[in-house]
Amino acid sequence: MSGMEFLYIINPLNFKTYEEYIKKAATYQGAVLQKPSNLPKGYTLVKAEIEYLKSKEFEAEVKKEAAIKGQGKLLYAKKYDWKVPGKFTLEYVNGKNKFLLNMYTIDPETAKKQTGYVYEPANEKVKKESPEWALSYLSWRVKDKEITIQTNVNMSKEELIKLSKTMVLETK
Repeated sequence: MSGMEFLYIINPLNFKTYEEYIKKAATYQGAVLQKPSNLPKGYTLVKAEIEYLKSKEFEAEVKKEAAIKGQGKLLYAKKYDWKVPGKFTLEYVNGKNKFLLNMYTIDPETAKKQTGYVYEPANEKVKKESPEWALSYLSWRVKDKEITIQTNVNMSKEELIKLSKTMVLETK
């Protein structure tokens, strides 16, 4: 058994509707990702996910438990009730246009320092060749969260910042 590789897979929670998503998201403490109230009209939710925080501690715990409870089986599965979300994802589309919204839990101590908004416009070359893949990017921090917007919609930094203002729901 010792020569075997240890792999673990964590399936994110997927939600069919925004209502289901936000009900679960709101149970976490701190900031969570919500639909921006000023998202342009005509966009449909195509993805709503919550992933869990992966850590060395968690990996060690799973490995130990799988060895004991799994009793040498090749596959061991367990349902966890997570306390800390690693990542929230909401994706909205309208035809070829899309908004991909993410919120990551980071460690403010070890994360690369960032103040204010960081903006990267879409690559001009990509814009010409395959416009649906030319994504502008905006990111910012709220306490232990990094929040990002990626979109192929032609929006200025200022317009994206306006959108960002209604993306964060502060829970208890």
